Amino acid sequence: MNTILIVGIDSAVGANLAATLTGRFHVVGIARHRSIALAGVELVPDPLTSARAALEILSTTDPAQVVLCGTASLSCWTPEASRFNEAKETAVARCWAEAARDFGTRLTVISSDAIFRGPWMFHDEHSDSFCTSAPARAIRRCEAVLAKRCPSTLIVRTNAYGWSPFGGEGGWFEGLIADLESETPVSADFMRHSTPIPATCLAGLLVATWETEATGVLHIAGSERVSPLMFVERMAFEFGLPAPRFRHATRNRTGEIVFGRSETSLRTVAVRKLLSLPLPNVVEGLMLLNEQQENGFRSGLTPEFNAGYQKVA
Repeated sequence: MNTILIVGIDSAVGANLAATLTGRFHVVGIARHRSIALAGVELVPDPLTSARAALEILSTTDPAQVVLCGTASLSCWTPEASRFNEAKETAVARCWAEAARDFGTRLTVISSDAIFRGPWMFHDEHSDSFCTSAPARAIRRCEAVLAKRCPSTLIVRTNAYGWSPFGGEGGWFEGLIADLESETPVSADFMRHSTPIPATCLAGLLVATWETEATGVLHIAGSERVSPLMFVERMAFEFGLPAPRFRHATRNRTGEIVFGRSETSLRTVAVRKLLSLPLPNVVEGLMLLNEQQENGFRSGLTPEFNAGYQKVA
């Protein structure tokens, strides 16, 4: 069985990828910020920014793929996504890019759709309608470092969401559910739009993409363009929760450029041609997460001992 090494398994995307892939691969995980335990996943220590230590891990685990899930992998609709520490994230990216290149294994990096902004809709891989906010510019520079250090890197831009491995603590999706259940006004605007995709769907599409040995930049997203407000409305309906109450929307100041607050929807013609596979729409994605509450996927992703996590030193 091939080995997949996921760096950032303590992120929502990393944890959902791991939980989805454990049945098909030997999954090795590295937690970058919080200690974690997931069934069927082998955990190894975080080498921090040491390329030599990363190379030693690759030599020990011999993965067919390394998947890097850093801050850029967070949905741009979450507040944490804008807290992109360029120095730290670039150092980690450089470390794994050099290690993957020297070891001769493939590297996939989950990046963000929020490097783009409007007025254009459905940005393709060659779009230059870039957001000029500091986090967006930092993510693009990080992508450039990865491409330079390891030319065979696959950079996947997306807006993936899913259940948190730490339950309701800090989980964006869980927070929305809690607000809907308690009928607390939700902060969800109607101006920005994206093409969100469940991380578990992203996992299956990544496996199919790896089989093609694709490299470079690839957009993998949902098939439907939606605003956060529309997303929450459909979420309430699919989960059988009270209709959302919304807080008054706040507008950006004239001329202000804010990370993830514009048109970040992705055009996915390239991946659909590459894989000949359908991409999920919003309702399909929400139905999947609702089913994951019933079939044990969510509870398996958040074992009780993850509730008492400690920060990784």
